[in-house]
Amino acid sequence: MESLTASGRSLTDCHALTSRYDETTDVEGAYEALVVHGAADGKFYAVQSSPGYRDLWRSPSGRLYVAAFHEMHWSDTPTQGGGGWERHRTGGIVRRVGGLDDTLVFAHGGGHDSPMFRFDGSDWVPLASPGVVLAIHGTSPDLLYCVGARGLIARWDGVTWAAIPASAMGSFRDICVVSADEMYAVHEGGLWQGSVNGWAPRLTADHGTLLSVAKWNDEVWVGTTDRGLCQLRGEQLVSVKGNLFPTRLDARGPALITAQSNMVAATEDGSAYRGWTLSRAAEVWAQQPEPYWLR
Repeated sequence: MESLTASGRSLTDCHALTSRYDETTDVEGAYEALVVHGAADGKFYAVQSSPGYRDLWRSPSGRLYVAAFHEMHWSDTPTQGGGGWERHRTGGIVRRVGGLDDTLVFAHGGGHDSPMFRFDGSDWVPLASPGVVLAIHGTSPDLLYCVGARGLIARWDGVTWAAIPASAMGSFRDICVVSADEMYAVHEGGLWQGSVNGWAPRLTADHGTLLSVAKWNDEVWVGTTDRGLCQLRGEQLVSVKGNLFPTRLDARGPALITAQSNMVAATEDGSAYRGWTLSRAAEVWAQQPEPYWLR
């Protein structure tokens, strides 16, 4: 069992994806993921499960989009018993989803030669992928970027993704766009900083790997494998929460949400953290029907 990702404004106003699987069975694809809703009462409630769920993203309107392998699922009422789910068969594998708002959502496979699809508010339209995309972030339709494998950095031009030259050979794992003059991306080799005029390395990752990046409360936050959750201070990454190793950060609300394989956590002041752990996830799973591969 593990937690995959989370998206929202705080621990009491978010959605997360948790999975269960059986490595001992001979049943192929013994995997199932569950969307859960972090509600105002501080509890997480089951919303909907599927063996195809791989990623989710909540738009500013509160609509939830879920990448479901060969389909995209979305709902304006993604709560327990909320219903109202719409589905679209993509015709290609989708493992990741992200975007700007409900008129600019992108779903993609996150692998070599994977297709990409754009949702414009009414239809899912296939488009050329700039490469192996691992993250998308922006502040407006004309300031939207994606990053990925083989040093990929690309900017959305309103019709397609235009690649931006960068002297990076490895993979960019995450990106944070603050403004036209301030952007950050985490790379296998360290932290990069950019603007509409170009990108350059900011600092080298001396130990471990950089996983995620966001700007929240006027500070740049970076998830790492060796020092946990860090802040950028000058030319150093300073550990501020050594037991959190987030692969995903969401900084769009009053709280900074962090997601990693065994926990979803959040802070509203940068000092105190509250978390939703795998033991809590197990309690939610226990109320669900038995795994689909055993039915």
